[in-house]
Amino acid sequence: VRGSYCSHETQRGGFTLDIMEKKRKNENVDDPNPSSRKKSRLQSNEEISTTQLTKEETIRYDRQLRLWGLKAQERLRKARILLIGITSTMAEVAKNIVLTGINHVKLLDPHKCTEADLQGHIFLRSGSIGLNRGEASLIELRELNHLVDIQILKGVDDPYSLTEHHIKQFELVCVSDCPLSLQIKLNTMCRASNVHFIATDCFGFFGYFWSDLNKFTFTKKDADGNENVHERQYMSLQEVIESPWDTQVSPLYYAFQVLFEYKEKYGKYPTTEEEIVNLLSLKKTALSKQKLSDTFLKDDLVRTVGLHATQQISPVCAILGGFVGQEIIKIISANDEPFRNVCFFNALEGKALVEDIGQKRAAKPPTTVEIEL
Repeated sequence: VRGSYCSHETQRGGFTLDIMEKKRKNENVDDPNPSSRKKSRLQSNEEISTTQLTKEETIRYDRQLRLWGLKAQERLRKARILLIGITSTMAEVAKNIVLTGINHVKLLDPHKCTEADLQGHIFLRSGSIGLNRGEASLIELRELNHLVDIQILKGVDDPYSLTEHHIKQFELVCVSDCPLSLQIKLNTMCRASNVHFIATDCFGFFGYFWSDLNKFTFTKKDADGNENVHERQYMSLQEVIESPWDTQVSPLYYAFQVLFEYKEKYGKYPTTEEEIVNLLSLKKTALSKQKLSDTFLKDDLVRTVGLHATQQISPVCAILGGFVGQEIIKIISANDEPFRNVCFFNALEGKALVEDIGQKRAAKPPTTVEIEL
């Protein structure tokens, strides 16, 4: 896993090299009782050796076992995850969760690899053009960790054919490169089956991920180191999309909504100036429906997002895939609080925003987390 992909989350217990570096520094501080530290490490080794993890797993996952604990690793080891749409961003997500030891990963992608897919994809090569993106990614993905079972989902040609019978096999479904209507359909099935759901995409210098965990229970340590159980309720994608536009939310989120509407209407993202004109027309209509002025969602922002919609920039995909990979680890391990519910990343500004879209509130602003990189 990229060591810096979630360095902003050091206080949340994310999987980062920054945290490990802090731990090493803390261990080098003068300790009045160094033997107690040594004893603690020995106890940790004894604890690990009594689990169902094999010796090879204990060695491979040693650092993360000490970071997020044995129970969390056991949950990861038992998890079954479905990844839909193996884009450049999803390839980064797959890499991150495979390296952490997710037990079972299945891939579903109806698209063949094109030259455009090679822009930021870590698994595809020129020889992959014309091959199914999922199948072409499979060999290199398996090489990352032979302890993880990674397969192509059989019996289904595309995500439109998925049913609740398929969905119920998994704890989490993560999708990319899917129209908004399909995202809503899959989220509805996941919600009915109590399966966690994440959607993500990268548009050049911009990206987002959105999550619905339904009713989610997790543990979190307080300032005294005691673990407390918490519960959070998430909204469905349908509810989020239908929420009235909020001027306290970043306009970038609504620029994405206009872009989704364009793809639903035209079956593709805009690539020409004439198509950008159509995109701006949709923006104007949306603002009119929401009774908001043009100053809230400016043409320049929508134009920039639209012109980048078909681009996959490797560093942006890596950062976004790191965010999503970290969230999946939080969700499966139930060892910390995942973000709720939308994260949108702007590489031009070097920061990401996490906002709880659609939450009921009076005059107070939305719950916002700003992540500076």
